[in-house]
Amino acid sequence: MFVFCKKIFFLIFISLMILGGCNSDSKHNNSDGNITKNKTIEVYVDRATLPTIQQMTQIINENSNNKKLISWSRYPINDETLLESINGSFFKNRPELIKSLDSMILTNEIKKVIINGNTLWAVDVVNIIKSIEALGKKTEIELNFYDDGSAEYVRLYDFSRLPESEQEYKISLSKDNIQSSINGTQPFDNSIENIYGFSQLYPTTYHMLRADIFETNLPLTSLKRVISNNIKQMKWDYFTTFNSQQKNKFYNFTGFNPEKIKEQYKASPHENFIFIGTNSGTATAEQQIDILTEAKKPDSPIITNSIQGLDLFFKGHPSATYNQQIIDAHNMIEIYNKIPFEALIMTDALPDAVGGMGSSVFFSLPNTVENKFIFYKSDTDIENNALIQVMIELNIVNRNDVKLISDLQ
Repeated sequence: MFVFCKKIFFLIFISLMILGGCNSDSKHNNSDGNITKNKTIEVYVDRATLPTIQQMTQIINENSNNKKLISWSRYPINDETLLESINGSFFKNRPELIKSLDSMILTNEIKKVIINGNTLWAVDVVNIIKSIEALGKKTEIELNFYDDGSAEYVRLYDFSRLPESEQEYKISLSKDNIQSSINGTQPFDNSIENIYGFSQLYPTTYHMLRADIFETNLPLTSLKRVISNNIKQMKWDYFTTFNSQQKNKFYNFTGFNPEKIKEQYKASPHENFIFIGTNSGTATAEQQIDILTEAKKPDSPIITNSIQGLDLFFKGHPSATYNQQIIDAHNMIEIYNKIPFEALIMTDALPDAVGGMGSSVFFSLPNTVENKFIFYKSDTDIENNALIQVMIELNIVNRNDVKLISDLQ
């Protein structure tokens, strides 16, 4: 009891420091009147890119007055004016965010916390819930999960290959597994049945990259029964309704403005093609140059979807050291490699077609963009590669358009 009281006094002290603007480790908007007024706090956490892009557009679209606590690993927000415009505070790490959230709950009449997180990294959400529940304030909790990318679908594919009885057994344990992790009696295991099992405990929405996974021939009936009423297809068309102010806010969030790329697309009447590059761990510069050479042939027996006559753009891997060599070999236009494809999708700055080295990028693309071809390392077992197989199941790519580098030899 003494230890608990010490924690309470410590959190109240931290809260007073934060509200007074004395926390130097985070970017805080000190206008906290809306915390008490609305009695709802929104939390946004992510270690990746796709959930962050989705959360950004949600914040802009909803334009709520609720206090927002944000920790995005790949998109730190240092613009105080931007934070003030959304009633937000940014935290460099999740533990600092949790400290601030706890102290706000203790010192304000907070009725509800809406947590937005990464499905694959559901452990981050568990840690936030655990801290809230430990305060004993009976705060209402609502959850929104956003897919990390293709990883969830590789796991769903692997899960679908288990016998139905084993699937059902694992699912039957998931509610207690999650509750035990929240109670602190066992660590959280991010198995597929656990990360998609939160709706058994809290109001939960899963924003899925490909919600149609449950409409394929993959045997996922048992899991579908658990979450079917809690699924939403991710939205990519926010920009069709955003006004100029909302669009500019997104550009400020991401540091990306698509106008230059769109102008490059329009520079010629030809259709546009982006080649997705990789690093030396998968293919050499010469091998990628050879793939493009083959793809330009109008009658290649290997790459039947020719890119002859298309304007060529190149998006290299951020860690590759030879991107310029590939660009120069085929006189391509470079798209800065650190611009996430998700930003191109959200801002409707996509080409007519893509192709290149195997990447989760292909998983995110809408069906309005043609997938010309995808190449993998020579030793890839296509028939037993979960990512390739689930992409085929979802009609992201045709089996005949999946190639190995060795096919060129």
